[in-house]
Parts: sequence; C-alpha cells; structure tokens
Amino acid sequence: MLEDKLIKWLTTTLVIALVAATAITIHYSTTLSQKQEELSTQAVGLADIPLKELSEIDLVVKYLKEQNCTNLLRERLHAYILHTMILSKTAQMLYTITEDVKYRELHIAARNLESFFIFVTNKRDIAGMLEERLSTLQKISSLFREKLRITDFTEEDARLLRELSEEVWD
Repeated sequence: MLEDKLIKWLTTTLVIALVAATAITIHYSTTLSQKQEELSTQAVGLADIPLKELSEIDLVVKYLKEQNCTNLLRERLHAYILHTMILSKTAQMLYTITEDVKYRELHIAARNLESFFIFVTNKRDIAGMLEERLSTLQKISSLFREKLRITDFTEEDARLLRELSEEVWD
C-alpha cells in the first residue's frame, strides 16, 4: 500500500515535471520566434534609407562630375560608405535570423561597395575613377531603384548585385 502511494506520487510528480518542462519549452520557443520576427522587421526598416540613397548613385555621380564638384562628390561618397555599411550589417543580421542566402549575397555586395567607395574616396581623381565605372554604377543603381525594401530582393537579384559589386573594381 505504501509502495503504491509512492509510485503514484512519483508518477504524478514526473508527469507534472514533464508538463512544466514542455510548457517552458513551448513558451521559450514562441518567445524566441517572436523576438526573431521583431528583429527581422526592425532590420528590414533599417535598410530602407540606404536602399533609397544607393538607388541614386549614378545620377549623383553624373551630376556632380558635370558640375565639377570634387569636394561635394567626396562628401557624397562618405555618405555612400555609411549607407553600404548599414546595408551590409542589416543584411548580415537578416541572414543570421532567416538563413536566407539572398541576405548573405546582399551582405557581401554591400561590403564590396563599401570597400570600393573607401578606395575611391582616397584617390585624387575621384570623378575620373567613377566615370570609368559609371556603366556598372548605373546597373547597381537601377537594381536598387527596382526594390523598395530589402525583402524585395530575390536570391537572383542579390547574386547579380554581388557580381556587379565585384565588377565595379575592374
């Protein structure tokens, strides 16, 4: 009789512990999923301004070159460095959250562009270097112009952007 009560007590305690562990796991999983979704939404919003600014690279470069505004062009390139840095970090964050390959491609493309803009900013003939690459910069701008949000990029778009960001170095 005492053994039966002990077995019932142990069984009940074990069932309660399993139910509690399951509830905690479900709660943690739901909370983690909600946090990931919230982070993802914030990251997408963070990329909006850089995407808009980078969509006008070709127009700004062309205009400032025509106006012979080297100092203003250098200043604009510094802004593009910041925009590509933000885009790179945002894409990296989204890749970490979603594991979607397009965000890894966007991260690499943005890093390539950031490095390119840093390189050009440190050169004497900024306008000449950019003019030599204007065709590629136009393709890059056009790709950014087509997308309102970072989530609008497909994996193919992101891969093309990465390829263009490598081509701009040629």
